[in-house]
Amino acid sequence: MPILLVSSKQGTSVVDDFIKGKNIKASYIIGGENAISNETLNKLPKAKRIGGKDRNETNSMIVENFYTSKTLNNIFVCKNGMKKQDDLIDALSVGVLASKENSPVVIVNNNLDNSQKQVLKYKQPKTIVQVGGGCENAFKELKDLY
Repeated sequence: MPILLVSSKQGTSVVDDFIKGKNIKASYIIGGENAISNETLNKLPKAKRIGGKDRNETNSMIVENFYTSKTLNNIFVCKNGMKKQDDLIDALSVGVLASKENSPVVIVNNNLDNSQKQVLKYKQPKTIVQVGGGCENAFKELKDLY
């Protein structure tokens, strides 16, 4: 599944040619209306929005929607970039491996938020992997869940 990055101001203009040249069966908009407008959503084929009140809630919704099996190979835990945008590099770096392993990346501030706990408590990961520093509390919380 390709991931297309769009501007909240320019919408899909930067990817329109790509979209037209593909037989896209479904589109997922990740983020709320402040991140990606409904106008942009309406330009995409069979679009479904997955967006919570913040990054962590959106992240829990992604896990819930795309990782429906109770058993998971791994859970990769990274910082969410809310304090410093550069912190998202850990999640970006591990994203390819997570995709290959069919495993979610859980982005956190210092701790898991309630929406993440609610979704993750029903999962059975084989391994929990902390990627980068600054998310030790969330890593411990996940270990304690299992």
